[in-house]
Amino acid sequence: MVGATTPRSLLSATMKDHTQCGDFQGDLRGKIQSVIENSALVKSLRRRANCLESRPLSLPDDVRREHLVAGLMSGSESIPVTPYSFLEQTQEGYKLTMILYVGPNLSGHPGWAHGGFIATLLDESIARCAFQAMPTKVGVTANLSINYRKPIQLRQYLVVTARTVRTEGRKVFAEGWIEKFQADDDNYEQEILAEASAVVVSLQQVSSEVSLITKCDTPNIAFFH
Repeated sequence: MVGATTPRSLLSATMKDHTQCGDFQGDLRGKIQSVIENSALVKSLRRRANCLESRPLSLPDDVRREHLVAGLMSGSESIPVTPYSFLEQTQEGYKLTMILYVGPNLSGHPGWAHGGFIATLLDESIARCAFQAMPTKVGVTANLSINYRKPIQLRQYLVVTARTVRTEGRKVFAEGWIEKFQADDDNYEQEILAEASAVVVSLQQVSSEVSLITKCDTPNIAFFH
């Protein structure tokens, strides 16, 4: 039949499409990593002696598949690159700075971040910071209060900052906020897009699954609450 696509040519075309798609995704990830790593903020954080850098969503494959953020919310059209996380211990407590790129598949209204995703991002970051003030380094969020200040546009870079406020027994009080990321200036005027306060409670018993991850990479346990 004239103009018909044979199975061989169809397979070849499909393989070509997948290759081009893979190349595009690789280029996108490379560009995102380059922007973040060459930013004034990241360079400044890496120069600080008391600042610990980690990639909190770099989990084992079997754990990643069942994890909300590392699994369902990660991908070329959502969170294409594992966020960059920097943890500092100060005289006031612990402070966490996380930089990431957010893609179009995290929307509520088209082009704008879903409120549930914003809540999850704040919850994960604040809890990760609060865990550092706990003996077991892991806990659960008991209360989370969010103020959505401005709509957050997708297809952009964000900075999430969290810090501990005080500790009362097993409870850690902490707060966090989301800002636009300015790659070429670490002294830019702050524009808070969303903010939250939280109470995170330490766990008295830690499951074997969390213990396993703790042995592999302590910072990663922040994503098991």
